[in-house]
Parts: sequence; C-alpha cells; structure tokens
Amino acid sequence: MARPYSPPRFLETRVILPHHVAQLEASAIDFVAGAFAAVSSITHGQAHDLGIRGDGDLGGLCFRYWQPQDQRFSKRFIRVKPDVPIADRKYLQPVGEKPTLYFPAGTTGGELENPLLPVLITEGEKKALALHRALHDIDQPGLVIGLGGVWSWRLSPKETQPDGRLGKGKSRPIADLNLIVWQGRTVYLIFDSDVVTNVKVSHAESVLARELYDRGAHVHIVRIPGGDLCRRLASTI
Repeated sequence: MARPYSPPRFLETRVILPHHVAQLEASAIDFVAGAFAAVSSITHGQAHDLGIRGDGDLGGLCFRYWQPQDQRFSKRFIRVKPDVPIADRKYLQPVGEKPTLYFPAGTTGGELENPLLPVLITEGEKKALALHRALHDIDQPGLVIGLGGVWSWRLSPKETQPDGRLGKGKSRPIADLNLIVWQGRTVYLIFDSDVVTNVKVSHAESVLARELYDRGAHVHIVRIPGGDLCRRLASTI
C-alpha cells in the first residue's frame, strides 16, 4: 500500500524585505546569494528574543554565522544592522557573546585545513559575501573570512585581577583562528579604503598581519581605492 503523501516541512522560514534586498544589491550581493547565506529581515521582537539589546527599534538586516566545523548556522551568534541607527553601534550582536569569524555558508572544514587554498580576509559580512560571490563567478578557489570589526579577531575576557576583583583581561586572539591551518598559507588582507587615513584601522591591520605571519602564513596587504568596497571587490576580482 502506498504511503500517504507528506508535504515537505520547512525548519525555518526567513523573509528578506524589499529595502533589505536593495541594501544587499547595493553591496553586489544578489537575492539568491543573500538567501543562501541565510541573510534575513528580523523584527524588534525577534532581535530581542535572539539576545540583542539596545535603545530603540532593534529590527533590521540579520546575518547568521556559519560554523564550518559543524556544517550549520550558529544557534547563538548573529549580527544585525538595525534599520533605525543606534548611537555608536552600526551593528548589534547578542549580549555576552564573544566575537567570531564570519564564514560564508557552505564553507567546509576541509577548506579550513587546506593550506593550498588562499585566504581572503575583509571587513564585514556584506563584503565577505560580495567577495565570495565574485570568486564563485570566475571559478576562483579561495577561503573568504569576514571580520565584524578590525579588532574582532581578538578579545579581552574578564579575569581575576591582583586585588581579587573581576576585570578586563589581556587581549588575545579568538579561538576561531585556531580552526584554520595557517602554516604555508597565502593570505590576503583586504581592509576598507580608510586604512590609509585611519591610524587605528592601520594599526589593527598590521597587528593581524603579524599574528598570521607568526602562525606561518604568507601575508599580502591589498589596497582597493574608492568608496564602495563591496562593489569594487567584486569588479576587481
């Protein structure tokens, strides 16, 4: 006897609102690429349920973080670009969560471990997605990594101080860096164009380059002049 038909079940339904689609397209990310990366629009209530806190409306464009070692999206870490600007906070993330590297969806553990695959590191999720799409379009292999901020590859955990109180500890690289085999790997650092005028960004770039060099990588600094780095990355590649 034939089994009754069961319609497919969707584990989660995501929505990308038209103004968010426009934001992605302005950054050289089409709807399909955004959907595959699980980029979506979320409301204030959804953002709050995911651990986002802040004054005002927290709704906006949500970027989910892919975990190559587990082949799934993180259940805890996201970043949101709020529709309504919040003072000094361009992006929001869950309270208490440590920074993590952004890998485009589909990145595999094998890619992390393959030193023959070049690594391209850039600032932000949108630039990482634009660069990943550009590489795909020209069939050029590469492991793309996005940094939530120029110092998001380091953290200063709370530690017990000499006086016995809990305080800010010494800055150190995040654990995610240990997921990648750096020895003998070619790495390209592609920071925003303001790296040539902003001494803080330039310093962060230099410290990261030194960290990866000390891990055995062959580090190259890439300069792409101009305004919209997302589109320039795509057109340059």
